[in-house]
Amino acid sequence: MSNPHTHLAGLLTQGHWLLERAAYEIGGNRYSPTQCNDTADALEQLAAALHEHAATLPRGELTAGTEHPAEADGPDPNSGDDGERGNDRNDGDHGNEDD
Repeated sequence: MSNPHTHLAGLLTQGHWLLERAAYEIGGNRYSPTQCNDTADALEQLAAALHEHAATLPRGELTAGTEHPAEADGPDPNSGDDGERGNDRNDGDHGNEDD
């Protein structure tokens, strides 16, 4: 399972953790100049890995859209049976008791 996609996903996860920690420490004025430089270097390496990965992908193809077409189309969180549940909540004026 050591394919380039998995490796890049791991790097992105590490980058996310690094940014969260940096934000917390910088917010508390506890991040040294060395830590700032090390974080910047790590982010530059991550950016380079993303650029390299992008160069391997076919142009114009949105793989995320083909794997999860509903997400790519922007699903409506209020679609489906939500309307039915909303009607059930209004039966017996349950929604209006506090108003």
